[in-house]
Amino acid sequence: MQAVAVRATCFKSKLSLFVVYLPPSLNSLKWRKADIEDLVSRLPPPVLLLGDFDAHSTSWGCSNTDSKGKVIEDFLLQNNLSVLNNGSSTYLHPGTGSTSAVDISICHLSLFLDLSWSAHEDFCGSDQPTTFLFSFNLAPPSPACNANPSWKLSKATWVTFSQKADSCLV
Repeated sequence: MQAVAVRATCFKSKLSLFVVYLPPSLNSLKWRKADIEDLVSRLPPPVLLLGDFDAHSTSWGCSNTDSKGKVIEDFLLQNNLSVLNNGSSTYLHPGTGSTSAVDISICHLSLFLDLSWSAHEDFCGSDQPTTFLFSFNLAPPSPACNANPSWKLSKATWVTFSQKADSCLV
């Protein structure tokens, strides 16, 4: 396993960022959940974990779940982490033209609503040219913000609200 870790501060918010590469030759017998848990335990939460895990799971857009994918799924559940991937392909097999999602973006649950993920659709002649676009909502609060907001629920357009909520949660 190859990894790089950084602890960053943005608008007084701290974040641990990990970039990981698990080569295809590293099967689940040589790599265990404890390896990645050890890595993530070295820096405090919240964590953003990005990388080519060469792991397959229906949870992040693959057609099947392999042993590495199952290990990562278990790791996510036990560490309050969530996958940001939206099911888009992140790998194009050069021989068959089949696609899968072996690049995974994982975050601590406290970051999930502040991040958005997308994969560039054009592979530009490469097998993994995917560009990940993240929007991190860490803008400092406006001084003009009302500390005690109020709402007029009787004037809400609940149909529009429901549609927007459904589209954001898909």
